[in-house]
Amino acid sequence: MAELFQQHKLQPSLLDRLTDDVLLQQTPQGESHQASDNIEKFFISARKLREVVIRDLSWLLNSVNLETVEDLTPYPYVAQSVVNYGVPELTGSIVSQLEPSQLQKKLHRIILCYEPRILPATLQVRVKKTGQMSRNALRFEIECDIWGQPVPEHLSVQSELDLDTGAVTLHKQKAG
Repeated sequence: MAELFQQHKLQPSLLDRLTDDVLLQQTPQGESHQASDNIEKFFISARKLREVVIRDLSWLLNSVNLETVEDLTPYPYVAQSVVNYGVPELTGSIVSQLEPSQLQKKLHRIILCYEPRILPATLQVRVKKTGQMSRNALRFEIECDIWGQPVPEHLSVQSELDLDTGAVTLHKQKAG
């Protein structure tokens, strides 16, 4: 029983719980499932937690924030709210004109603002220009620990930002 309890300490995010259709499912007889019948649906494994954080980081990094089109200096609370969710627009930028250290700082700040499962002291973002300068893309690595019970889970993600399309792809780095 203690083993089951340890497995069930990680819950999905509020969004995942609100959009999960488990409670809306019905039996063939037209009866709704009881929450206790699907208790395992309300808890996730450490592996699933990493997958969900990667998915949510992908959503964040593929969203353009309001600050791109509006000056939010007079509205500091708006700048840190969900209204400003996303990253600055980088589509059309030229890789040789971007300052990697500034981009690292921006990404670090944005990730910490919108991904509360990441332990702040552990987050590292490293931006690297791609070897192929003909390909207008930036690679960056996100490394951090995400909150977990009984111990935090390590996450390392390789990402690529295509500056022609603005699309960011994330790939979990293989352990090794």
